[in-house]
Amino acid sequence: MARSRFVVEVAGPAGSGKTTVTQLLSARPHVVSASVWRLPKPLYAASAVRALPAIGALVGASRWIPWEETEQLIRLEALDVFLSGLLERGNGHRVVVLDEGPVFALAWFRVLGHACFRDGRCDGWWRRVLAHWAARLDEFAADYRHAFEWVIAGMTSGENAPKIITLESNGTPPAELADRVLAACQETVRAE
Repeated sequence: MARSRFVVEVAGPAGSGKTTVTQLLSARPHVVSASVWRLPKPLYAASAVRALPAIGALVGASRWIPWEETEQLIRLEALDVFLSGLLERGNGHRVVVLDEGPVFALAWFRVLGHACFRDGRCDGWWRRVLAHWAARLDEFAADYRHAFEWVIAGMTSGENAPKIITLESNGTPPAELADRVLAACQETVRAE
């Protein structure tokens, strides 16, 4: 199995300490930081070409050429290219921490972008771009989910297999999850 890597974005409002947290994280071994703002300049030209369909859709939806939004689309595309290269090369980095990454860039469209990003004219674009970035940020989690499934399947296939109890967390507070784990253990003891 290929070595998995985290892609993490530190998100929050201005002045909440995102940059400080990112700097502290990137000072650690195997961690590198990135942002939509500080990418290698050669990425922007190639990313402008890759962003042409989205730029065309934006021009069609807004009926003009919104320059700031166009630049933001190119920066977002450049970040995607940068992350792809970084994850392929690895260079020993296991964690990529983003200070103002896709969450920031996409929120920018909702707050400062043209009205077409809020009024439904770009709904198709939103679906595609949100799914793309969710998958990009979830790559590490998917690798681990598959590995967990493989290990659990192997452990439960034998004669003395442990009983597996699955609890969905879905944002449940940790204390409540702990209570649910203990309740499931007590129920198992009673059943035996």
